Amino acid sequence: MDNIIDGRQISKKVRTELASYIERYETQLGFKPKLAVLLVGENKSAIAYVKGIMKMAKLSKVDVELVEYPDSITETNFLNEIRKFNQDSEVNGMLVLMPLPAHISRDNVFKVMSPLKDVDGLTSANIGDFYYGKTTHVASTPKGVDTLIEELKLEVKGLDACVIGASPVVGKPMAELLLQREATVTICHKETKDLRKHTLNADLIVACAGVAHLVKEDMVKENVIIFDVGVNFIEGKMVGDCDFDHIKDKASLITPVPGGVGPMTIATLFTQTYNAYKIMNNL
Repeated sequence: MDNIIDGRQISKKVRTELASYIERYETQLGFKPKLAVLLVGENKSAIAYVKGIMKMAKLSKVDVELVEYPDSITETNFLNEIRKFNQDSEVNGMLVLMPLPAHISRDNVFKVMSPLKDVDGLTSANIGDFYYGKTTHVASTPKGVDTLIEELKLEVKGLDACVIGASPVVGKPMAELLLQREATVTICHKETKDLRKHTLNADLIVACAGVAHLVKEDMVKENVIIFDVGVNFIEGKMVGDCDFDHIKDKASLITPVPGGVGPMTIATLFTQTYNAYKIMNNL
């Protein structure tokens, strides 16, 4: 269907363009951008994410180094590993995969990580810069949606947008990106009294609550634009926050799960690693 947004194809376009930029600088410098991916333990979703990153890195020409640590690593030792990568001039970006074991504080990880190398845009410095209009590194999933909007040449100025989910990683930065595009934004969350009232009014919906099939057909109006960020599993099958099969015919544009926003998240990590590479090498 023409209204289904092919995130894989658009991600491929973004990564192909990125590769052309990297080739030019690789010839000049003799090395490519490098992303260090840090994995603690054996979380299945994190491992699946790593596989996607490694698979997609080849086309982009970003080098990816996977560093694995046992669940038993102490927080002190893990923070020292991050400090080591902060000082490594060959590493331009760092991604710490979530979830972390309970004894390692996510907050402490992002306090220690270099903001320049935080290509997922989650350090306090990067979050603060983002809200002041500086965009070196932005939370990768919302930025992936924003890139889809850009690539599709969607005019969202003046649209009523509804973001379902208020996390600091997706929902809040997504709302800010839409505000920067001059949409009128409503943020809904688990305490919202009447979600349907807000979604029915929306011209554009970003579903990022993490609840399988939360958004039903009777909750959206005709010709709505939907970006489904949800990653949920029902009987082993990955599904989004929207009831895709029943909504797709009402939407003017909709992302599937999988194959929609996910590939754009990874493309954003590579793009932001490249941006750090340019800054670190004064390009």
